[in-house]
Amino acid sequence: MAKIKKQETGMAVNDLLTAEHARLRKSVAEIQAAFEKSPSAAGDIFLRFKDAVRLHFRREDEVYFKILDDGKRISNRELMHDIRNDHAAVVFALESLAIKIRKQVPVAEWKPKFDHMISFFLPHLDQEEKELFPEGARILAAEQMNQILEDMQNLPEQQQ
Repeated sequence: MAKIKKQETGMAVNDLLTAEHARLRKSVAEIQAAFEKSPSAAGDIFLRFKDAVRLHFRREDEVYFKILDDGKRISNRELMHDIRNDHAAVVFALESLAIKIRKQVPVAEWKPKFDHMISFFLPHLDQEEKELFPEGARILAAEQMNQILEDMQNLPEQQQ
């Protein structure tokens, strides 16, 4: 990950996570296009997507949420509960799909499961951007945002 300058506000963290969301949305579109043009390539694109989503979720779960919701500072507990549940459901779906792809299950058999997963994954990204990130910018001090940026940069790409 490129070095990120320390900020006086939470915008750098929000911008970083929103940019990751944009890349993930683009990957979804690439997978969907591959279903139409080159179904055999969809699996390879998906596996890269899976890794990108897992890293993104780790940045949120292990770094951003850890500081943001320390002491349950987010008053909307349902929002935090929904976001964390979405992460768990997406990770489960990603791993299930990856198994099917590695076993070379025909695309026609795993595409519906992918479509179902993105039917809640894409709205999840929107919810974070519209509800959670603004709350984080409001709650977190510049020092905390800088710590989040530093911790995200130091997070290993692969889970230990």
